[in-house]
Parts: sequence; structure tokens; C-alpha cells
Amino acid sequence: MPIVSQHFSDFNFFENLPDLTELDTGSTTHSTKLAVPCRDPKFVVKRWLGHSGKRAGLMDLFENLLAEILRSWKRLHHPNVVRFIGITSDANLPDPHWPVSLVLPYYKNGNVNDFVRLQKDHLTDHFLLDLAKGIARGLGYMHSLDDPVCHGNVRGVNILINDSGEPLISDVGLSSLAEDPQFDGYIPNFAIKHCRWLAPEIMVSGTELAKSASADVYSYGMTLLEMYDEEMPYPELGDYAVIRKVTSGERPTRPPAKFLTDEIWDIIKKCTMHAAIDRPAMACIFNYLEKI
Repeated sequence: MPIVSQHFSDFNFFENLPDLTELDTGSTTHSTKLAVPCRDPKFVVKRWLGHSGKRAGLMDLFENLLAEILRSWKRLHHPNVVRFIGITSDANLPDPHWPVSLVLPYYKNGNVNDFVRLQKDHLTDHFLLDLAKGIARGLGYMHSLDDPVCHGNVRGVNILINDSGEPLISDVGLSSLAEDPQFDGYIPNFAIKHCRWLAPEIMVSGTELAKSASADVYSYGMTLLEMYDEEMPYPELGDYAVIRKVTSGERPTRPPAKFLTDEIWDIIKKCTMHAAIDRPAMACIFNYLEKI
């Protein structure tokens, strides 16, 4: 068995994996997915692209932060949250300096953006409402725990779809790795790259506020807009123009999306209130959706 840091001693470890081939599904700003090249892959291996492990003295800090994030994810058990399976450290992975990679279930339907586009000819208001409810259920569960778990980067690419068409929240907490300036993986323009989904207080005060329930609620609202409009928020604007609008309190105008009802638009507006204290909790949002 490869040597694995003591930080990961309490995780399920997978070794002797077959050769892995990269999935052509795009990637987030800080990771890529690899799948076992077989007819029916059961899992993907996801690795961090930024941190090379070469900077002396930082590997231990990085592994400690990653392990803390994964422990929070590992304790989540809900039908609308992706199950964290375990870790691997295998010689056939592209970067031998990478300490561990994540092992997660494979969902052939991809993320919610992909799924909505593929189902374009079969979309109904009920179909989209069920997706909205499922995402709200998952986030509501995370926020309701005695030790709440906040996501930090809710958006369409981080919502996967299982074989039954149910949405599952993925990449729980991983945005923290992209936000830490000590690591090679630090993305100094994290807020710029994700400005279309991030709450205004993050733009103003910095990414230390990114993982809060109210910030997740804001991002959920923008994810609803993204899903119903089949476009990223503010598609006509560049990133810096978006940041100016978000921080000044301006929000996207209502698009002429076919299934974007008055009720859903009202929920989007509630979720994206400028002041964090004015946004409803995810449990309230789910109750709103249940009444539609």
C-alpha cells in the first residue's frame, strides 16, 4: 500500500486502481475527474490541480485542511448529497506529488446544467421544480445539522444528477482549498471567477465569509436562475461588471424563460437579497417550493 499521511488514516483507502482515463466533462477551477475506463464505471477519482506538494513545509498544512473538509463531507448522509466514498494515492495518477485524490460515485448524467440541456425537449415546470426542491432539501439538511455544514460554492456544475434524475450536491467545502493563499492551489481571483453565484458580502469582505448558510442561500438563488434560464447569471456582462452590479445591490433582470413562473422568480429574489440577514433559511425556501 502507498504511504498515506496520518491526516487521512480514518478514511477508506483504495489502491491498485486500473488505469484511469480523464472524463471529458470539463472541470472546476481546482480539480479534474478521472474514471475507470470500463463500460459501466462506478466511480470517479477527483484530484486537486493546484497544489504540487513541492513547497517545503506546506504539505502538512494542506493535508490537514483537506482532511478536515473531507471529514465534514464524510459525515453527510442524504439522498441529495453526493456520498464521499474515500481516497486513493496511486502511481498512475498524473502528478506523483499529489498526496491523495478523492473517490466519488460516478453519475453519467453529469451536472444539472448538462442534464437540463439534454432534456431540453422534455422539460416541464414540474421537472424543474423537482430539481429545485431536491437541491433545497440537500442544502437544508446540511445547514440543519447540530454542527452545520456550508458548501461555499453552490452552482450548477456542483449539482450532479443520478440515474433517477435526482440532484445531488457535490464538492462540499472544497472551495476552501481554492481560497487559501498559503497553498500553490490558491486562486487569488476565486471571487472573480465565481462572482455570478457568490453573495455580495464575499465580494466586499473577502472569501472568509464564503462558507455561511446565508451565502449558500444566495448562491442557491443564482443556481435556480441558471437552471431555469439555461444561462449563467448575467450572461451579457464580463466578470468585473458583474461584481460592480452585485456589490451595488443590482440583480439580474427577469429573463423570458419558459418555465420561470412568478413564484420561482419571487424565491430567486428572496434568496438574493443584498443583506445576508434578509435572506430566508433553506428550510423556509423548501416550504415555499412545496406550496407551488
